[in-house]
Amino acid sequence: MNKIPSIFFEVTDRCHHHCVFCGKAWRTDTGHSLSYTDLDVILSYPKSLGKITGGEPGLEKAKVFYYVQHETAHMAMNTNLVCWTERELSHLQEKGIHLVLDIPSLFHDEYNQVTGSRNDYDICMRNLNYVNPGNTSISLVINEYTVDTFEKTIDGLRKLGFKNIVASPRIPNGKSHFDYAAALKKIERAYRHYSDIRLLSRTLPSAVPVSHECYAGDGLLVVLSNGDIVPCAWNNHHILGNIRENTYEEIRMRGLAYRQQHDKEMGCLGFWENVRDYGTD
Repeated sequence: MNKIPSIFFEVTDRCHHHCVFCGKAWRTDTGHSLSYTDLDVILSYPKSLGKITGGEPGLEKAKVFYYVQHETAHMAMNTNLVCWTERELSHLQEKGIHLVLDIPSLFHDEYNQVTGSRNDYDICMRNLNYVNPGNTSISLVINEYTVDTFEKTIDGLRKLGFKNIVASPRIPNGKSHFDYAAALKKIERAYRHYSDIRLLSRTLPSAVPVSHECYAGDGLLVVLSNGDIVPCAWNNHHILGNIRENTYEEIRMRGLAYRQQHDKEMGCLGFWENVRDYGTD
């Protein structure tokens, strides 16, 4: 085995937002949450990082706090921020959890268009003041609603103290048509202005450094909310096993076999699978 993997897990697939860029567009089996027994299995897995994802983890707070209380590996969590109180965010950060904030836009109209929400913008903006920028990453996805305000959002986030910004054009997901290459150029322009911006992962050639190379199946395993395990969150065709049915060793071997089948120079495998399924927009 090449490395101790990061384990990402969907504590729930429920979310009160319906973001246009969501990578879960392919999901048909929804409405699940992991059980405490599932969390105990995840806690037992060797891992370099345990990352809580969703859906929105804030809809399963008790399970999030249970996991955080018992995990000894490094931890991170994806969240849209709006379900949490100031006290809860403070507690999570005191436990050392690295927050990855999904912030669609700093502009009210664009935020509402992307998320389908009418009431959450003010809560999100308020809660941005309750997190430590030094241990927080911002995830920005350029889409048809934010393409014209993307750079202004970066400027605004940096004024708030956030410097760890991971950007990406909306990956093809069958929901709408979007000029991926044009969005990539906007990220490149922002990178020339602020050199600490990163791409989410390597897709089309770009001068912008990536936050990580693709390590799906080898250095990464993703536990879905129904217990299925896949090589990455974008990958919808390769079920490696189920947390309730297969051993860790079985899943690891299948993940390594998946990784070895693919050219590591391809970049993000999830991106290319979405291109194959939905086109390049």
